Amino acid sequence: MSLLRFFHGCPQMGEVSVFVGEGSMSAPIARGLAYGESTPHIFMHGGHTTIRVEEEGKVRVQNHVIIPENQSFTLMILCRGGVMELVAITEAAPELEEGSSGVRIASFAQGEELLEFWRWFGNEEEQLFSQITEGDVSEYAQIEPGMHRLEIRKEGGTLSILPEHRAVEGRMYTVFIIGRTHPDEEEFPVAIRVLEDMKTTIATE
Repeated sequence: MSLLRFFHGCPQMGEVSVFVGEGSMSAPIARGLAYGESTPHIFMHGGHTTIRVEEEGKVRVQNHVIIPENQSFTLMILCRGGVMELVAITEAAPELEEGSSGVRIASFAQGEELLEFWRWFGNEEEQLFSQITEGDVSEYAQIEPGMHRLEIRKEGGTLSILPEHRAVEGRMYTVFIIGRTHPDEEEFPVAIRVLEDMKTTIATE
């Protein structure tokens, strides 16, 4: 068995529904999934299947995919060049040092390049990643458990702030950078979503 979740990262699309399976045997995984939202992880058998994403009853993307065995991953619903597509991000990660948490960046803010990822912990700030461009998925960096303030910056300016994120010892997180639907109407042009990853592959009996 494997674990899979879906993340809606296409600002040009409204709420979507996600189906998995072939033809009349397809099953709804999510309905009314809004931009910036994700589903919980679901168990799936490895092998061939079909994933279909609909908006207002119209099929926007339908892919025949192979689900790898004993893995956990996030399937991003993205729009590039006006075309919706599905992009898989695996969640397998190395073992953490004792007393640490893990964090990484996945950037899907359209047109945003050379971003920096900073975090405040207590009274100290630290740059964890730099030169981030659209489509980048970093390795995990190890951080102290506790409350962190996360910031996305570019050339000294702040693009987005997550005032509080509690990192739990032994757990791994992906910080998704996505664009806003109407950036001119928002305080910051990009948004941050933090999801906890599955640290290990899924064992089978």
